[in-house]
Parts: sequence; structure tokens; C-alpha cells
Amino acid sequence: MILSNNNEEKYFVLTTSESTDIYKCHICRKMNSNSNQLFLVNEYYTNQITNSYLTIFTQLQGLKNFKSFTEIFTKDSKVYVVFNYINASLLKSKIENENPSIEERFKFLEAFCIALMKVEMLPLPLKCELLDSSNVNINSNDEIYFNYSLKLHKKANYVTSLDFTNRISDIIKMIFYNTKMPLCVRAIVNRLDEGSLNKLSNLYTAVQKLKDEYPQEKLDEELKSIALKKKNKRLIACIASIILLIGIPSTYYYLVRSEVIPAINIIKQDAPSQIINKIGTVEIKDY
Repeated sequence: MILSNNNEEKYFVLTTSESTDIYKCHICRKMNSNSNQLFLVNEYYTNQITNSYLTIFTQLQGLKNFKSFTEIFTKDSKVYVVFNYINASLLKSKIENENPSIEERFKFLEAFCIALMKVEMLPLPLKCELLDSSNVNINSNDEIYFNYSLKLHKKANYVTSLDFTNRISDIIKMIFYNTKMPLCVRAIVNRLDEGSLNKLSNLYTAVQKLKDEYPQEKLDEELKSIALKKKNKRLIACIASIILLIGIPSTYYYLVRSEVIPAINIIKQDAPSQIINKIGTVEIKDY
């Protein structure tokens, strides 16, 4: 399939990664070009949601420090928004396939914060749409960066800062997928979910503090684990003693009943069969 803008510059579609009734995402290469650069082309059927983003998309051309945007054009009642595309590994796939250690996940979290700082200049609705697991990539140096498959879930003016912090929270949860999330990370996630941590600079500072907080948390958990093991050993010893005390008589009577061992004759004083009046030469008087 060939996509062409109003200047008839043509994009050859290599693959379509997503397709719905109102949105398609294409990975393309420019025709008649010797460059190996790939492009991600978002194709939108015009509707209320798409129209709410048109002004925002055109503003991307004026962001000097944002090099990922290529162009926007319309054709045949469709809107095309083009970004540079880098073919790389998804962070989500790396985590699911390799199950990295907690320490490695902390590095991913820090790299994610750095990537966020680099796109801080983007309008809020685009930053929110950007934070999808299908857009978060990682290279061989464990650096994280984004591709720009923007599905546009709701009108741009309906997107709030809480939507944005919730999306950040979702990516952090993905980073700690299939492992016990440290309490210090959980505290950050909770602040993001409630919207009290809504500045990227503050998020980065909070993540930096984890380097000091997590070792102490890990040490505390180890000490608690050791104390619990000691407590359990004492409890087991106590239970074993009780079982031993109860078990010896029970076992004895069971063996006697089963005639495995003979019963032990216990000497006892029988009641006298007649009245005794004298012991030796001493008479017993009833006073």
C-alpha cells in the first residue's frame, strides 16, 4: 500500500501494526529515498476525537527540541500524522521474557523517568496518549525511548493531569510485573494514582531517592525474616515438647492395649480386710 501527502511524497507501507474502524498504524519507508529511516504513520478517520487533536498536531512543527515529528497531512477525509520510527525491543517483552532482578528494574525505572523528561515539552494530551506499553522501547544500552502510536482514546480537552499520572503509574507497574513491588516504589505509585505527584521533576527526584530507601527496606525485610524464623523455631520446639509430653503416656497405653509390651504393676496399698488392733507389741487405742 502507498500513502502520499499533498505534495505527493509517498510512503510505502511495510506493515500495519494496528487496524480498527477509525484508526490504523503503519510502519513505512519513503519511496525514492536511499535512507534507511523508517516512519510511523498514524492514520485517522476524521471524527470528533481526531478533530480535537488537529491543532495540537500542527503545533508539533514548532517544537524545536522535538525531532521525532515529521509531518501532518490530510487526504480523502483522513488525517495522517507521521513520526520517525525506530525498530527496537519493547520494554514489556524484555521484562516478561527475562524476568530481571529488582535492581535491574530500578535501572529501567530511572531510564523511564529520563525518557519522560525528554518529552516534557509535549502537550498534555499527547504525553498521555504516548504512555502505552506498545510505545515504550529499550535498546542494548538499557536506554528507554518512545515510538508514537497514538490511538486517541478521548477528546483532547477531556484529558487531565490525573490521566497522565495514572498512565505513568501503569508503566511503573509494568516494569515491576511478576515480582513483589518494593514498598518504596508502591508509595510512588500510590501518589501517582491519587494525582499528588504530578511534576516530572518531582517524580525523577523521588525515583533517585529509591537508591537509598530500597537497601534499607531490603535489610529490614531480611531482619524481619530472620526474627520470624527464630520465632517459628521456638514455636515448633514448644509444640514438639507438648506433643512429647502428651504422646508418651498415649503411646504407652496404646502399646499395652495392643499387647506389644506388658503392663507395669503399680504397687498400691489395698484396704485392710480386717480390723488391726496391734502392731507388734503396741496396742492401737481409739481415743
